[in-house]
Formats: sequence, structure tokens, C-alpha cells
Amino acid sequence: MSEMYLIVVLIITVVFFIPFLLKTQKFGFNVYSFFIVAVLVQVFLRNILMYFDLPNYDYVHRILLLNKPWEDFIFSALIFLLGSILTVVGYIFAYKYCSRYPSNLRAIVINPSCKSVKIWSCVLLTISLFSFISYFLVTYQEGGTISAYRSVSNDLDSYNAYGGLIEGVKLSFIVALLSLAYYMTSKRKVFLFLFLLSSFMYTFFAAYTSSRGSILIFFFGVFAIASFYNKLSNLKILIGSSIMIFIGVTMTFLRLNLADTLSTDEIVTNLSDLVGYIVVNNGGIDIPKFHHLIEHVQNETDYRLGGFLANILLLFIPRSIWSGKPVNIDTEFGHEVYGSLSYGSGAVPPGIYGEFFWDFWWAGFIFSAIMVGLILGFLDRFLHSNFDSVFVKVAYSLSILWAGLGLIGSGFVSYFIGLAMLVIPLYIVFHLSSYSYRLR
Repeated sequence: MSEMYLIVVLIITVVFFIPFLLKTQKFGFNVYSFFIVAVLVQVFLRNILMYFDLPNYDYVHRILLLNKPWEDFIFSALIFLLGSILTVVGYIFAYKYCSRYPSNLRAIVINPSCKSVKIWSCVLLTISLFSFISYFLVTYQEGGTISAYRSVSNDLDSYNAYGGLIEGVKLSFIVALLSLAYYMTSKRKVFLFLFLLSSFMYTFFAAYTSSRGSILIFFFGVFAIASFYNKLSNLKILIGSSIMIFIGVTMTFLRLNLADTLSTDEIVTNLSDLVGYIVVNNGGIDIPKFHHLIEHVQNETDYRLGGFLANILLLFIPRSIWSGKPVNIDTEFGHEVYGSLSYGSGAVPPGIYGEFFWDFWWAGFIFSAIMVGLILGFLDRFLHSNFDSVFVKVAYSLSILWAGLGLIGSGFVSYFIGLAMLVIPLYIVFHLSSYSYRLR
């Protein structure tokens, strides 16, 4: 029976490939291509490794499967298969029938002048630098170390993630991609300087907070900008990928080794398990965690009737202002199902399928599966129709290209909030610039 689970996983993977098989979409720097890579790694490869108990039996069965046999997951895999079919149908429909005309929004139509971009980049970078220094000083006093500090607390009242400072530092990511886009078109050295400075700030901060995902998104954002301007070569991909892998592996190794002293055998063991831990976990698009969520909600009859969706407004309120603010769905899922006790490190993203099931039962699941397909199809069509816009190229490179993984792997509310924090400042810059400077 356990082989049946793998067969369903294979069918799910094939279903998600249908837009390519029907030639609805081509593989490249677009939303669906990024999503299909995540499917290959997190759905297909991950479940193959888990089936063979990699990286180790205890981690797979006790931590990820919660000591349940593979046979228990077949039904949830079939439900996930239904979701994949609805998502693919929604994607094909939206991509074919959404408007093919360019947007008339000023921020999209008007590409700001180099002078305007330079001024706004300096403003954003100043805010980012101030936030970076403030965050470093506060957390270093609390015992932060490189690639280990994660703002963790077992007490919600004392927990402080310093979210405002983190979002301030992330403005450097906007500056990096925006200045890179303008350097590739103008060849002005000031934009190269801004790119290098903001890139160093962002990657160092990601390493300090042990955020491997931020490193991955940064490098792929750089690749995307280079590809959009036809500046991406095989050599650049090789160099960038090598740096990304080195940083990611180093950060993962540091995270695994929490002890001050390690024996040679422990170091060798951790290195050999490294790839397994990067692929095999409960983050992103994951069928076992979808099963755990369905089982928990049905056993507890714990349908929230839109409570988690309402967090799309509540989570913008800082906890320092509202100490009783509810935790997000990722944290509650990690605590209720996986038994986590910490705030800041025990969150498990349920994905949009699980998120809407928890809120609205099976109707929510079906609606979410169709909706996410429509969203991904619209986003790819919008990219194709507005490809000449600098705003669109930078916005997609920042976060929108990851919409498939963000929605199906993380969840609607968490992805939307993360997207808003990056795209809204970028939109403000372009919108205000459009009134001050003529169309180039």
C-alpha cells in the first residue's frame, strides 16, 4: 500500500506539468516555471527521499510523519491530487483568457529617470541601514550570533521579532534589484555601487538571522533581472549558483551544529546529511503536513470560519501595540499539530489548501485550489503583457515569481503580507517619480 502513495505523488507531479505539455507555458523566468521547480523538489524528490528514510529514519518518521504509517497519507495525497487538477485548470483558463492589453497604471507605464531612481534608492538604503544597525544592536545584546539568532522565545508575552526593523532592512533588497536593473540599461557606476552595497547589507542580514530562503530568493531575483534584460549567461549562473550554494550550505551546517565543540564523526555525519535536511522538511509544498492539518481540524472540529483570513489585516498591527494579537496560522499549526513550544522557530506554514480548509472546510479547499490557479495564470499573463515596464520586472523579481510556492507552500495571508511589504514601497517610488519626471 505504501507504494500507492508514491504513485499518487508521481501523478500529482505530472498533473502540474500539464501547462508545459500542452504548450500553454514555456519554461523560463515566469511564475509557473518557478512553481514547477518547487514541485519537483518539494513534492517529488522530497517524498522519494522520505520513502527511503533519508536523511534518517527517526527524523522522517517521528518529526515529519508523526509516527504514522505511509498508508495513512494516501487519502490526503488523493485530495491533494484533486487540488492540483483544479489549480492547473484554473491556471490554463486564466492565462488564456485574461486581458492581453498592457496596464495603464502610471507606476507601470512610466519608467522613472535615472536621477529619480538614484534619489529614491539612497532614501530607501538609508532607512535600511538605520534598521540594520538598530536590529543588530538590539539582538546582539540578547546573544545573537551569525546564522543562529532567530528571535526565539517560549513566552508569547516576552516574544519580540522586531518585525518593523526586519521590514526596514528588506528595503535593501528593493534597492539591489532596482539599481541592478538601471545599471544594466544605463551602465552608470553609481547604480553598480548601490547594488553592491545593498546586496552586502541584505545577504549579511539574512546570514545573521539564519534565513536561507532569503539568500535563495535574492540570488534568483538577481538572475531574473539579468534574464529580463538579456544579460544572463551560463557563466553568471554558474558563479551565482556556486556562491548561493556555498552560503546556503554553510548556514545550514551552522544551524545544525548548535554545540560549541564537535567531534570529527559528528561533523562528517552532519555534512553527509546536509542535502537531505535542505530538501526533506515540512516547509513549502508538502503532502504529509496537509494530512496532519486535515486530521487535526476534523478531530477537533476546529473550523475557524474565516478567522485566519482575517489575519490579513490584524497581522499588520505590531505586537508591541497590541500584545493580545492572535498568532499567525503558521505558528498555531506548529504548536497545535507538531508540538512546538517556541515562538519564532516553531512555525509550520500550512499552504493555501490547508489554510482555507481550516477556515472553510472542504468548500474552502476547493475554492483555494481554483483561486490559486487563476492567480498564477493572471500573474503570468500580466508579466507577458507588461514586459517593458521596469516596475513589473523588479516587482516580479522581488517576490511575484515565487507566487506558486508562496501560496501553495506557505499560505495566502503570509504570502500576501510578505508581497505587500516589498511591492508597496516599490510602487510608491515609481508612482511618485512618475509625477516628477517625464517619460524616458
